[in-house]
Amino acid sequence: MSQSREVGRFIPTRDATAMFQKSKIQTEISGVKAAILWHCLGKYTKKSLTLLLKRLANLEVIQKLDIEDLPTDFPIRKPMESPEAKNIDMEAIFGAKEIWPYLTIRDYREAYLFKQTTPTAVAKKIIDLCHGETIKSYNATVEIRPDEVLEAAKQSTARYDEGKSLSVLDGVPFFVKEHIKIVKASMN
Repeated sequence: MSQSREVGRFIPTRDATAMFQKSKIQTEISGVKAAILWHCLGKYTKKSLTLLLKRLANLEVIQKLDIEDLPTDFPIRKPMESPEAKNIDMEAIFGAKEIWPYLTIRDYREAYLFKQTTPTAVAKKIIDLCHGETIKSYNATVEIRPDEVLEAAKQSTARYDEGKSLSVLDGVPFFVKEHIKIVKASMN
């Protein structure tokens, strides 16, 4: 029998006392004491303890996994044979643009910088397009606020005229998808 019993009283035996002492030692080792103990354990004991902890947590399995890491983007063209090549043919890199019929952020940015067009002119064309019958028949736009769009475009045009555009996206038109909720915009 591991413990003696009397009515209303618990008398611990040798086993219970040893367990109590062991748990007391475990709870007292924390903070600086644990750091000192870890330092004193030595290099080999630390390694074996670390391996044991990794095995218990199945970290060895995770560390040995070979997960293929696919790139998030692919280059437009293959890299040149020589890594020392210094002359880069930019036209060849951006030659794929001829296949893509839509304007990119870069196209808008260059057009604004070289004064080929202005954000105000682009905004007016987009507003006319959105109010056209083709777009209305597709229900492509839910809500557009022409006065706010034109005001933002005028401010952007002024910034480009001063040479102080906010970013690469300054003046570039975009639409927000319907499922993204915006304050004060109807979702019907």
